[in-house]
Amino acid sequence: MVFPSSAHAISSVLINEVSVHPSANTPEWIELYNPNHVTIADYWIDDDTDFVNDSGSSSKKSLATLLSDETYPVLEVNSVFNNGGDVVVLFDKNGTIIDTYQYTEDPGENMSLGRFPNGTGQMQQLVSMTKGLVNSGLLPSPTPTPEPTEPPTKTPVPTKTPTPAKVTKSVTTDDENLSTTKNSLPTISKKKLATINKDPLATLSGLPTSVLTASESVKKKNAPNLKKVLVKDSQFSLNGLSFAIGGIFILSCGILLYLRKRRSNYE
Repeated sequence: MVFPSSAHAISSVLINEVSVHPSANTPEWIELYNPNHVTIADYWIDDDTDFVNDSGSSSKKSLATLLSDETYPVLEVNSVFNNGGDVVVLFDKNGTIIDTYQYTEDPGENMSLGRFPNGTGQMQQLVSMTKGLVNSGLLPSPTPTPEPTEPPTKTPVPTKTPTPAKVTKSVTTDDENLSTTKNSLPTISKKKLATINKDPLATLSGLPTSVLTASESVKKKNAPNLKKVLVKDSQFSLNGLSFAIGGIFILSCGILLYLRKRRSNYE
C-alpha cells in the first residue's frame, strides 16, 4: 500500500516511521531520523500545518523529552492522529515546517508507515513495526485479482434463405412427337400398307436414313402411339375395301336374282 510522500525542508531530521492505529490502550508514536544528532528538544509534532493556531484534533506536542544523541528518537502521544487519514507535521522552534507526511488510508491496526531505506525512501507501509530501530522492508502492494470476464456472445448472423433456381422443363407431349414423326414419314403406298397391317413397326426399316434417325429418338416412347395411328389408317383402308367388296357382292346377288326371275317367266 503506497501513501502520499512527505514534504520537508532541507534538514537532517526527518519523520522516519509512525504508528497511527495502535491496538486499544496503546499510545501512538512518531519515530524521527536524526543521524547527525541535531538538538531537537525545542521541536514540535502536530496534526496540522498551522503552528500558531491548533486547528487539528489536538494541540502540538513538544519533543523536549527526546534525546538528541539518538539516531531514531521516538515520541509517544495519545489520540492525536485519526486512523483513516491525517497529517503528521514536524516544526522547529521557530514554527518552520521541517517535515510533513499526509496519509489518506487506514494502514491497519498495529501497522506502521515508514521510510525504506531509512531517511531517504518515501513513506510507505512496512512489513512490521520497528519502533526506535532500523526500518523493516516495505509491505508488497497487493496484486488485484482480476475478475473473470465472460467472452462476448457473438450475435448470430441470420442465414440467408437461398433462392431456388428456376428450372425450365422442356415438356414434349406425345402428340407433338407423333406430329413430328408423321411429318417426317414419306407417303406410304397401298402395298406397304398391307405390310403395316401385319407388323406396323417393321415398315420403319424401309424408310430413309434421315427419317430413321429422327424417329429412333422417339421410337421407344412413341412406338405405341405410332402403331395405333398406322393401324387406324390401315383399318380405315381395309374398311373401304370391305365396303367395296360388300357392294360388289350385293350387286352380284341382285343380278343373279334378276336373271333367275326372267328365266322363270320364259318357262
